[in-house]
Amino acid sequence: MLPLLLLAAALAASPALRPAVDPATQARLDAGEIVMLAPTATATARALVEIDAAPSRVWQVISDPAHLRASTRTVQTLTVHSDQTGPDGVREQRLGYVIKVGLGHVRYNVIRRYDLAQGRMTFTLDPTRDNDIAATEGLWTLHPTDDGGTLFVYEARLDSGRPIPGFIQDELTEQSLKRFLSYVQQVAPQ
Repeated sequence: MLPLLLLAAALAASPALRPAVDPATQARLDAGEIVMLAPTATATARALVEIDAAPSRVWQVISDPAHLRASTRTVQTLTVHSDQTGPDGVREQRLGYVIKVGLGHVRYNVIRRYDLAQGRMTFTLDPTRDNDIAATEGLWTLHPTDDGGTLFVYEARLDSGRPIPGFIQDELTEQSLKRFLSYVQQVAPQ
């Protein structure tokens, strides 16, 4: 958890940088593909997708609990514990999830900080609440494209804290991430 938190803290003082995209990856993005990237030391799930909507519209979708709930069939309940914007313009949401995993349910709570001026949202497990997972943290950044759309960059790390083989946990995370990004890609342009 510490490496990504340090990365997020270091980035907090500067606008999100648009990642370099090679021509082959750009062609896939132009074709509407969700491009999964190789994991890093700080992120087990990484993806890029272009969305045919301005960043302001994408922010509306990805910060709306109704859309977060609708974006995946695994979320059984989503509770908004708090949602407020500070004097610095940073919006903080504290959300509680109950998700269906196999035959059971997993409960976890996150703190999301939306800093639109910097083009990023960070999230981390809420340590003040009971959680069934060991850790989750991540960083979303939105970058305007030349055609008025948005390049959405997603990086996250999940530690279930359970004896689940890493490749299974990674596959579940990737499937969930693709469903979420596909939903945003479809809904935001409307």
